[in-house]
Amino acid sequence: MNDLSLSYRKVRYDLRPAKQVERLMLIDALRRLASCGFRIADYQYTGMGSVHFYDFSLLHRYAGIWRMLSVEASRAIKKRVEFNCPYALIDVKLAKIGSVIRKVDPALDHLMWLDYDSTLQVSYLADVTQAISHCKPGSIIIITVDTEPPKALRSSKQIRDHFVSVFGDLLPANQRLANFTPKQLPWLNAQLIWRAIQRGLNGQDENEFQLLFHFLYKDGHRMLTVGGMLVNEDVRRRLQSSTLSSTCYIRTRIGERPYQIRVPVITRKERLYLDSAMPCADDWMPDEFEIGKRDLRAYRDIYRFAPQFAELIL
Repeated sequence: MNDLSLSYRKVRYDLRPAKQVERLMLIDALRRLASCGFRIADYQYTGMGSVHFYDFSLLHRYAGIWRMLSVEASRAIKKRVEFNCPYALIDVKLAKIGSVIRKVDPALDHLMWLDYDSTLQVSYLADVTQAISHCKPGSIIIITVDTEPPKALRSSKQIRDHFVSVFGDLLPANQRLANFTPKQLPWLNAQLIWRAIQRGLNGQDENEFQLLFHFLYKDGHRMLTVGGMLVNEDVRRRLQSSTLSSTCYIRTRIGERPYQIRVPVITRKERLYLDSAMPCADDWMPDEFEIGKRDLRAYRDIYRFAPQFAELIL
């Protein structure tokens, strides 16, 4: 088993600020979709709750979703998963996500988050393709992967040779060596995921996949999220009537730069002061303390979604 698949033992998932911002941006998007006629509360959420179930709690509380399926690949933590399941309404299956996707009800609208905690693998791409081919228009498919360079591989040639050996013909054609630098790996991963999405659309002449989410963030490892909605003409018309395009975080073309989630390091007192001025004008700067323009603009984007942590001594 890949060590990263045991990340539930290494990472406090409720204390990852950038991941929390991503979650709350997704919930904001779901609320906007619900306001223009998408029955989000009736969607089935399929995710990988592990022992934390954080996404499940948020989606049930703030998006009203009640039909939920958590998939866990490791049978070694069966009791721990079942013990930590926060609601009786969550169905827990001990299986690989790929074997579950093909069995979900295709008549339902689905919100499916393939939230992998390791670097991209061929099996993940197969899961993506299967999800796209199995779900109906209106369904939302989201994929998250780790984009750190493979261990001990740092040169572009080493990284290229690794990707060629793992992904082979799945790679986009005519890749330059410069595309295999550590800095370019998020772009390369996004291209592989997008190609897997397009393979899932084969034979669906009336359907397309509308990109909505393309996030890049780092709470330790650098993570990439690509997601969106399966659409036909009717679904696209409803989607265009939403207010999603007015947000800072939506990306509708895979060629655009991803939305980079940055959570500036500021004190509680500084945050309270900044909040009182939000959303600030482009040229506004606080007089009371120093903060860089880049950090201020990043905070303006995420202040509604940024988590607040405090120690509680019992």
